[in-house]
Amino acid sequence: WGVTFVEKDDFQLLIINSVFYHHNTSESVKGKVSTSQIAKITKYLESNKTEKIKIALLHHHPVQHSRLDLGTDDVVENGEKLLDVLAKYSFDIVIHGHKHDPWLRNQITESQRNITIFSSGSFSATSNIIFTSKRNTFHIVEINKNSKEVKGTIATSTFLPKVGWIDKNHDIHGFPPLTGFGYKDSIDKLFLEIKDLVGDRKIVNWSEITNLLPDIYHLTPSQTEELEETLNKNRLIISSRISLKPEIISNPNGK
Repeated sequence: WGVTFVEKDDFQLLIINSVFYHHNTSESVKGKVSTSQIAKITKYLESNKTEKIKIALLHHHPVQHSRLDLGTDDVVENGEKLLDVLAKYSFDIVIHGHKHDPWLRNQITESQRNITIFSSGSFSATSNIIFTSKRNTFHIVEINKNSKEVKGTIATSTFLPKVGWIDKNHDIHGFPPLTGFGYKDSIDKLFLEIKDLVGDRKIVNWSEITNLLPDIYHLTPSQTEELEETLNKNRLIISSRISLKPEIISNPNGK
């Protein structure tokens, strides 16, 4: 049927073969999940409700991914309907490939539910840098879930030719070496918490801040960028990008 579930002690994994309907050239332009497949997924999830970590894995992108002039024709047919079902049954993350452009984002579904979408980029394409300006990447995803919330981090290594895999490389055009998902509050709230911890001190170890506010590493790349801009605007200076785990945060007006 082109879909299967894998049940483990800690997680439920849904694997979807998005090329299942590639029977000819015209069909192979895009991915597809049929309404009958979605019905089977729904029936299984209704009969196997669980509080475990829930991950969906497929090749094509179930939501439009057209930035960098990568095109719009290859998105999964019925992808929005699929996401709506996965969000209804509280899936924690959807991971896909196909687009050689790593991208982590929160997506609002048709029924106004929120779900995390992770485009993993490419691991080994030789032409990747030419078409997308993105290097090859390898990710380790850690997810923590309880009855109230799910939060995760993504540690990413980037491949540099003649160098190898680098886990502390922040290419401004690439994917950050450390990011995450699951933070639901406002960035302003997190900024005020950081500001209160720094107080009137001139220099504070960044690890002191993150030990008390671990949600800093549960921000998506766009949320992290917003936090960095807010810190800078308010003259709280970190010694490097957040994704590189800075050593200190400084307050020029401190004592």
